[in-house]
Amino acid sequence: MSVYHQDDPDHYMLLTQFGTNGGKTSTLDASLRKFYIAHTKTAEDNAALQVYSVS
Repeated sequence: MSVYHQDDPDHYMLLTQFGTNGGKTSTLDASLRKFYIAHTKTAEDNAALQVYSVS
């Protein structure tokens, strides 16, 4: 996952990148200021829900 800041309509700045363990389904709950990513079981990891706080 890559997180960008929009400086203006034509310019973006990369803020951070992080792994999602193959997760492709996500949602943002703006009222709770949480970002959720679900991923399925893999050979390396069990199925899980990653939860991130957003500002």
